[in-house]
This record gives sequence, C-alpha cells and structure tokens, in this order.
Amino acid sequence: MTEADVTQAVKTAVSAVLVATAAAQAKREQVDEIKREILTTATYYADPKLIDRGRAPERIMDPKRDWMLRDDEHADYLATLNQWERQRGVKPDDMPDGHCPALVLETLQTRAEQCLIQCGLDMIGQSRDLQHVMFGDDRKRFISLLIGLVVNLPDFKHPLTGKAVA
Repeated sequence: MTEADVTQAVKTAVSAVLVATAAAQAKREQVDEIKREILTTATYYADPKLIDRGRAPERIMDPKRDWMLRDDEHADYLATLNQWERQRGVKPDDMPDGHCPALVLETLQTRAEQCLIQCGLDMIGQSRDLQHVMFGDDRKRFISLLIGLVVNLPDFKHPLTGKAVA
C-alpha cells in the first residue's frame, strides 16, 4: 500500500479517533479522581452478596470496584458523585443525573473507532460485514494499524496540536 492508497476517509477517521480518545481519557481521569476522593472521604463497603463467604466486608477504595457497593450506599455515592462532578465542571449542567460524562465520551470514542474500521475496510476493498466479526485483539490491532499508517504519512498533522508527528 502506498501513501496515495490511503483514503481521505481513513485520514479523517484517524483524526476523529485521536481526538475522541484524548477527550475520553482526560474525562475518565477527572471522573476517577472525584470517585477516589469520595471513596477516601466516606466509608463504603462491598455488598456482602458480592464477596466470598467467610470473608470480611471489604472497603471499596478503587473507582473500578464501585459497582460492588450495597444498593443503599450506591445511591448515596452516585448522588455525591453527581454533585461533585457538577461543582467542578466535569459534568455539564444539561447532562442528566444518571449519565457519566466519562462513559459518554468513551461511547463516542468507540463510535469513532467503528467508523475508522468501516473506512479501513472500504480502503482495502473488504466487506464491511467483517466489522461484525472483528473484536478484541483483532479489532485493536486493525485500529492501531490504521492509525500507524496515517500518523506516519509525511503530511500528517496531529488534530489537537497541528504539528507533524515525527
């Protein structure tokens, strides 16, 4: 494949993935920072139904384990999270209470990646039906391959900085 074979659609989709990924990662860091702060200032324990018998109740300190909270504590935790996210400008005022700003951006990232996969399949003359069997490591490798192909083009400029990637 030569530089001339790389379609504009793939170039545009790569830029969209790079922007969406940066936004999603930044928002995830903001949300997880707030979650960690809440989990260290309040004491929340895992729902006994979710831990092995005989084990003592486990204090939840990791935001990735907040799904294990007891139902009554989870409601309090989410209300506090919503309040703190709004106070710190992490969650827009018009976003419903039940929505996570990080998950919203991670969903947009996934959609941008899906678009890149479709454009990449079109570029190499493969059926878009392949996207339905491309998941896991194969999906990651194909996305990585397409991004690497585009960012290494001589005329590529990063969409966030406007600078060439050396």
